Amino acid sequence: MSEESERILVDGNGEVIENDEPEDEGDEEEEASFEGAKTPAEQAAVDEAALAKLDKALTAEDKRHQAALGKALGDSWPEHVRCAMCDGVGFLGPEAARALTTAQWGELLQVAAMLVTEDYVQDQNYETCQNCAGKGQTRSGATNSDHYLKLCDGCQGNGYVQRAPQVPTYSMPAPTQVTNGAEPMTQASYGSPEKDDAWGRHAGHPHYGIDPRYVVVP
Repeated sequence: MSEESERILVDGNGEVIENDEPEDEGDEEEEASFEGAKTPAEQAAVDEAALAKLDKALTAEDKRHQAALGKALGDSWPEHVRCAMCDGVGFLGPEAARALTTAQWGELLQVAAMLVTEDYVQDQNYETCQNCAGKGQTRSGATNSDHYLKLCDGCQGNGYVQRAPQVPTYSMPAPTQVTNGAEPMTQASYGSPEKDDAWGRHAGHPHYGIDPRYVVVP
């Protein structure tokens, strides 16, 4: 049935009368909403304006927040490091928070501990573990996620190892060189200029030059 036929009624005598009932309001709402629809370019402009307004508000709040923290913390405020996850807001969005695993939360805490700016002294007795590059874990070679990483065997998961003790090295003195080419003379004994015999006896010894096997002691 057309819209025009819906507006015409017939009475009991067969005479045509007009239908004074109002048109469907739902149609009017649909037409109004259609007339108010924006093109993609217009909607993009609206969204961009909303984002600019939000960015301006967040920037102002960030400046106010930093000023308040600086006033409260005093001289220690410049040592603080801005959070890279929340960008200074102090809170993570629900999507970002739900996306982080327990292991990732643990890594965030480790990074936060590393960013502490206190002037700690490096312990000269320890150094970064070279086997795991200080991470405390290494890849095991397994393909399943439960055993993909393992504790480092070099540092037992600590990320650092004790330095090897530095033992001083000593070099042996060079032998004395005879500059004149002559053989050094042994000290004479018993008034004889001869050298010691093969068994170390000085010249003039009663058994000088005698093989000890043939020496007879009375």
